[in-house]
Amino acid sequence: MRIILGYFWISLIALVPFAAFGQFEEPPQGQTQQEPPPRQPRVKLPKEPKSYKPTGVRFGTNMVRLTRSAFDGGYQSFDFTGDIDFYRYMLEVGYGVENFDEQKPLHDYTSKGNFFRIGADANLISNPEKGNALLLGLKYVFANYDETLTYSTSSLVYGDRQLNLSNDNVSARWAEFNFGMKGKVFSNLHTGFYVRFKIFKQTRNDGELLETYKIPGFGLGAEDNRVGFDYYIMWRIPFKQDQVILNEI
Repeated sequence: MRIILGYFWISLIALVPFAAFGQFEEPPQGQTQQEPPPRQPRVKLPKEPKSYKPTGVRFGTNMVRLTRSAFDGGYQSFDFTGDIDFYRYMLEVGYGVENFDEQKPLHDYTSKGNFFRIGADANLISNPEKGNALLLGLKYVFANYDETLTYSTSSLVYGDRQLNLSNDNVSARWAEFNFGMKGKVFSNLHTGFYVRFKIFKQTRNDGELLETYKIPGFGLGAEDNRVGFDYYIMWRIPFKQDQVILNEI
């Protein structure tokens, strides 16, 4: 009896894999095996060609200089800027005027002049059509100015007297490495800022006795490098784009 039961269990164990395999070998009658959907071929869309045709210009003013001019009686300045885009590159030009007057008990110093800025920025954002920009750029700045120093001195030999020193038609130039952002607020109103690293300053026609103290657009003349911050409010004028006419089928 034990021998018969042993053969029975051995036969059952041996037939289980074949029975399971037979279930997957053929589907039950009336049912069809589902096949995976055919793989769709990938279609590579053509890239839109880069267009360096300008889409608009922006004009604006530096609010930092206007704000300081409103609260500092000895400082008057304004700075206008404009840019035009060429795909992901921008050409920027700017013009500013700066008058500085410092009155102290023993001296009176004035500096009056203007500065001109020109250079290019690269937009690091991949979709410049939306009007937003993350900018890195390099600019060249040239300034012309006059400065005057009047101070009082006293000595036992000459007594009290007042001396006047001046530098006329002085020029200065430097380079600016800029980092900034510009963005659309609403409609055609844009705002933006620049952090300007002013380097490689040079001056020409300094007076023999008076060393330049204040350079318009740069700052203290005794420093070779400076960091500045400008915040602009700008208005964008878009160019009319050519309309694409689709042929009717």
